[in-house]
Amino acid sequence: MKAWLALLVALPLLAVGSGATAGNSAAPRNGLIAIEGGEGITIVDPGTGVDTVLPKTDLLGEPAWSPDGTRLAVTSWADDSNSVYTMKPDGTDRRLLLESASSASWSPDGKQLVVAEATKLSTSLAIVNADGTGVRTLPGTDEASLPKWSPDGKLIAFIDRSGLVSTIKPQGGLAALPTKIAADGVAWSPDSSKLAYDAYQGKEGVGHAVLVVLDLVSGRETILPGVQGGAETPTWSPEGDQLAFLSRKPTSASTGCSSHIDRELWVMNVDGSNAHNASPSIAAYGPASWAPAIPAAATPVTGLTKSDEPKPAPTPTPTPTPAVTSKPAAPKPAAGPTPTVAPTPVSKARPAPSNEPLPGANGLIAVRGTGGLYLVDPSNGRSRSIPGTAAMWSPAWSPDMKALAVEVSGKDGSTSIYTVRPDGTHAQLVLANASAPSWSAGGERILAVRSECAGPCTSRDDADNVLYAVNVDGTAAQRVDPDDSDAYTSRELAWPVDGTAIHFFDDASLSGPGSFDSAAATWSPDETVLAFTGALGPTGDESTDNGLWIVSADGGTPTLLLRDAVGRPSWAR
Repeated sequence: MKAWLALLVALPLLAVGSGATAGNSAAPRNGLIAIEGGEGITIVDPGTGVDTVLPKTDLLGEPAWSPDGTRLAVTSWADDSNSVYTMKPDGTDRRLLLESASSASWSPDGKQLVVAEATKLSTSLAIVNADGTGVRTLPGTDEASLPKWSPDGKLIAFIDRSGLVSTIKPQGGLAALPTKIAADGVAWSPDSSKLAYDAYQGKEGVGHAVLVVLDLVSGRETILPGVQGGAETPTWSPEGDQLAFLSRKPTSASTGCSSHIDRELWVMNVDGSNAHNASPSIAAYGPASWAPAIPAAATPVTGLTKSDEPKPAPTPTPTPTPAVTSKPAAPKPAAGPTPTVAPTPVSKARPAPSNEPLPGANGLIAVRGTGGLYLVDPSNGRSRSIPGTAAMWSPAWSPDMKALAVEVSGKDGSTSIYTVRPDGTHAQLVLANASAPSWSAGGERILAVRSECAGPCTSRDDADNVLYAVNVDGTAAQRVDPDDSDAYTSRELAWPVDGTAIHFFDDASLSGPGSFDSAAATWSPDETVLAFTGALGPTGDESTDNGLWIVSADGGTPTLLLRDAVGRPSWAR
């Protein structure tokens, strides 16, 4: 029997409450863990370590169990601006909850969910009924992300615009915490008396993330014993006796100059003891969610095995439509308010194979990060690494957002231009001995700089670097005159000088805090936000301040999206 069919039979046990059944005095046990894995939403039995990938969930993430264990809330990365769905634990009966939203968390009674709802330039927390009706925004939560509803229903914890943990009442009104917490995520204990979060310990580059438990009554913070590879994004078990978390596992890459970072799902007791890899066979990509406890006398969940179903062959990427003009597209109009969407089965929606376009206007940002390429959602700051990209640099989105043109580092130090799908598959050589890829307006050609120096290519003279245009399939490579506006258009960045915005200088003045080369910056598709990489802070110290940032075209405070990102980012149209 296939694994997902076995789940269909076994998982209804999760609907049983956490208390013991009649005639059974044994303590309940923790349920299954749902997590975003490399192949999709993965269900893990923490008792056995057996994991199962739910079918057709490769573009879903951020799973969250309902309080009765009968449904999962998930975020779809395939929709134009991300959307939240709910579905049964076997992946069926998928229903749209809310468009332009992510990071759902259930109320204790399962009647509502809190989400991070995207607006034009930011996100705010919103509460929505479980059937998709009654959407209301929580005031005072601009640029908020990763909400978590407390089990007692009294508070919602979230990451505020400054990167600190804040709490708000479901009816509105911020509530104070006993201490300031800087974290990438937070989790409530089952009795709502404690918060678990990750914190960085040690110096940048030689330290690691640790788990911290804050007692909300006493204000006492307890740092749990360190775990090799660090500990990130904790989740409490339903019984409150364990914590699940992600730990980084550096693995040497066969090519390239950096190592690729994988994450694994780990579990340990709340006192830090018995830390162990809960499922060694999976790579974890996001926070876990632990299902409600199951009475100990209930029939054990059995039959979970690695799915051996053959996966369908990937759909070939359609040939891009030839360009009709090479002039830059006009700025897209600002999006209106997000409509309230009635829930509908996902079967009525357009299918989303892995090579479908990713989000449209102001979509995902592709950038080089630690160990490879990353896709970053600017609306909520969430990022995910692209597997198999340790040797890839300088990503550039195709106009249809179905591919990235990248530099690939060779063992001899040379670089070549490849195309690769956004999930890291189907890498194809386009042009050898070339760098700095970009696309023609229609997407049928790739532009790149090719070195034509004689002998060992050590010269940095501009005369040795020639602009080339080549078909996406690698054919018809030819030199291009940079002055030919039909083939190549450059635009210098203009930026307001109001004392708070980022200022760009020429190469001769690139020094001091807040200085950035415009070659490491790009406008959002609607030209209202700028994304850039560099070191921003009071010292301009790259060891602490370097990363991918975004800032409004109206000025204001820049937001750090991904630490240690380098090179020019590319923003999906």
